[in-house]
Amino acid sequence: MNKIVDERVVQTKRRIQSNGYLILQVLLLLSMLVQRYYFKLPLSHYLGELICIFLVGAYTDIAIIREGVFSAPKYNKVTKEGLKTAGVVAVLIIAVRVLLEGDRNIVHIGVAGLLIWLFIMLTRAVFTSLSERRQELLDEELMREEENEDEKNA
Repeated sequence: MNKIVDERVVQTKRRIQSNGYLILQVLLLLSMLVQRYYFKLPLSHYLGELICIFLVGAYTDIAIIREGVFSAPKYNKVTKEGLKTAGVVAVLIIAVRVLLEGDRNIVHIGVAGLLIWLFIMLTRAVFTSLSERRQELLDEELMREEENEDEKNA
């Protein structure tokens, strides 16, 4: 027998699982930070956590784009807001690094900040471009379905 599942129950379970995923990601990140900065362990000791964070994050992003539900603003167009946001994130990352590692070399700090800023801008542009392409494909598919329906009704 087929079991009828209430949509609210399914939605609640998915929200709980989503929260669990977020908690797991934060715990993995905290584990990496403790191993790196408290125990002063080399990368090889927390590489597993780092790989898990990146692979699961990449899977999530790719799945969101494939399903056509990526809803970020248009970041592939250079705007003052996008530049400021990326700059603020880069400065925060560098500030945390300086506080934790004590690196005071201004050239290292500047180059690292610039590289982080460029990475953020390129990543945003790539994801927006991919999502726009996926949305175009979904729109074309929807138009074809509507045309087929119109032909059947005519």
